[in-house]
Amino acid sequence: MLYSVDELRERFDMPLPQPHFSIIGDVHGCNIQYLEAVKNCHCSFQVGDFVGAVEEADYTSLLYLDPNKHVFIGGNHEPYTIKLRSDVSTQDPRAVDPYSKFFKKGDKVYQFDQLPPHHVGHYGVWQIPDCEPTAGLNDKLFFMRGAWSIDKNWRTDGVDWFEDEELTYAQGNAAIKMYGEVKPDFVVTHACPQFVQSHLRLFKKEGVEESFRTRTGQILEAMHNIHRPKIWVFGHYHQDMMKMIEGTLFVCLDTFASFHGIPVRMPILNFDKNLRIIMR
Repeated sequence: MLYSVDELRERFDMPLPQPHFSIIGDVHGCNIQYLEAVKNCHCSFQVGDFVGAVEEADYTSLLYLDPNKHVFIGGNHEPYTIKLRSDVSTQDPRAVDPYSKFFKKGDKVYQFDQLPPHHVGHYGVWQIPDCEPTAGLNDKLFFMRGAWSIDKNWRTDGVDWFEDEELTYAQGNAAIKMYGEVKPDFVVTHACPQFVQSHLRLFKKEGVEESFRTRTGQILEAMHNIHRPKIWVFGHYHQDMMKMIEGTLFVCLDTFASFHGIPVRMPILNFDKNLRIIMR
């Protein structure tokens, strides 16, 4: 991940390769910009909040993309509308499968009914397609969905706020267990570990002395305490940051922005086929 001065000079003199793999920041309903961002890459992973905060669920741009190569995790603004599945028992393997849209709540099983097949699940490992890693990263990416909405009191339950925006404690414990077994090099989540929030501009503004403690932040911090990956990419906070913290390169991707419909910022982190970051 680190380069000498000579290597940096050499790379800046080289033409930029087409990205093989791209990680995309919060889309928030900017479907045209999203398609523009992924049109040249072989595969991509979007960090959540694919739909806007108050817009209707619109995943139509994903219909043009292969769900095995272009995927996303849920943020805190996905339409986590659920339906009771009385035909699925709590003993059914799907009820505890982190890659499914099913999940247990008490003695009942529910299903997210609006998320498209490009949604990879609650948490787990996604293998980046067709890579030839040589940069110290392997091609198995650990992910976890969800975050807490700071403005939930101004939203309507079931309309633009959803109780299931964060993992349950049971799901969180299961995610921590899997993370400890996998010990990944590469992590993508919607939010970040609790302690990383203090490095973000959002929590350095005048009058803000500490970050908000959330269930998601504490789950992710527990993961980092178990194992420090080489790179951890997230979104959610609507700002850019790239910083080495406690041995991990943390990258926060900003949200898409446009001015009168014209894109002015595309939050993308690109990698070549060897999983080296393509420097712009």
